[in-house]
Amino acid sequence: MSEKFAPASTQAPTRLGAPYFAGEMPGFFPAVGDLLAVRSKSDPSVEFDLRLSADRSDGEWAAVVVGIGRGMEPLASFDGIRLRDEVRVARGQIASLTKCTRLSRV
Repeated sequence: MSEKFAPASTQAPTRLGAPYFAGEMPGFFPAVGDLLAVRSKSDPSVEFDLRLSADRSDGEWAAVVVGIGRGMEPLASFDGIRLRDEVRVARGQIASLTKCTRLSRV
């Protein structure tokens, strides 16, 4: 499923974005419970909001889709991905990250 997400280098980070994962902030990595955004590869105006649910050993994370939108328009699904679907996401696809380690793990 992660092949449907655009690489972060093609996206404009809105919060803490891809450059921080390239070594500018060593030791700062996504963790289970964090919220992140990725963009669709087929339509970069579509953003998927994800909550990380598991750290996988293959360099990807498992995440649950908690929101999908194009601009201010909310979507229930896009490109075969629906709300509450579990997807895989690689570090290089993350457009923005919000640390949520104090929130309950869902």
